[in-house]
Amino acid sequence: MWGRMDARELEKKLGIAPGATLTALVDLAERASPAAPWDAFEPLWLGLPWLKAGTSAASMRCSTPKNVHPFAETGGDLNHFGFLLDGEMPTDERPIVYVVPKDDDEATEIVAPNLRAFLGLVAVAFGEVVSRAATDAEWATFRRDWYGDDPALLAEMDRLSALLCSIPGVVRPISPSRVANACPNQAFELVDAEMAPDPHRHELDRGVRAARDRMLALADGMVDGRVLDRASLARAKEEVTSSLIDALNALAAVDKDAAAAIVASWRREAMLWRALERGASGDLATHLAPYDPPPQGRPRP
Repeated sequence: MWGRMDARELEKKLGIAPGATLTALVDLAERASPAAPWDAFEPLWLGLPWLKAGTSAASMRCSTPKNVHPFAETGGDLNHFGFLLDGEMPTDERPIVYVVPKDDDEATEIVAPNLRAFLGLVAVAFGEVVSRAATDAEWATFRRDWYGDDPALLAEMDRLSALLCSIPGVVRPISPSRVANACPNQAFELVDAEMAPDPHRHELDRGVRAARDRMLALADGMVDGRVLDRASLARAKEEVTSSLIDALNALAAVDKDAAAAIVASWRREAMLWRALERGASGDLATHLAPYDPPPQGRPRP
């Protein structure tokens, strides 16, 4: 069973003073999911991996700008959230930055004026879609558009959102787009190559994405814009399924949790998962079963 963290340990693992709101979020995660608090809000694309034993928030850094301190991740494509460190202010009042390592610098942006407002945005939709560009109409339909065919997941997202709104100062905003744009944005510079993670690791990530994209193309029975006959399509599906498994295994040899997080992010996107199933050879769920999360409370081998 997970042991509750005291304030000193929490600050040590985070690397900065956590502030009242993040402390409340961690406490809520520990009560909601005692065995694995880091995954308590996973259905909302809001993970706190640094709560795991032997880890810290510093280990989340992946092309993170120097003036951003990470505290949460979406679980997809290494995207993560951090506190903007510019200026002297309490952690609770620092703007929240969405860091997108695999895109250009402009994709990383300020998305909330503080952690309370950010959690309110997550309570409206979920972490992966938080952005300055979304309209209020888009905010209102994000969950239905992504998960409309999974009522059980939608109900769980509503339950977790209500928990977030039990934190003092966290409310679902009437105009999410106004909240997301409450702070002026600024230019961010992702860390240079010397400070970035091992380039071999990034090459492994790209290999997984490339195999996934080929599988998605096969979902429509095509390769390079050419429709395949049945026999050719079957062979292509076998090849791309083998390539995807090999790419995931190569990544897992370096970072098993990262490989599992990628598969979990595919499963959360119902439309994406169905397309991958159409492009795979055999049962995709069986092929990727080694990357399913372990039973709650049991570590991944």
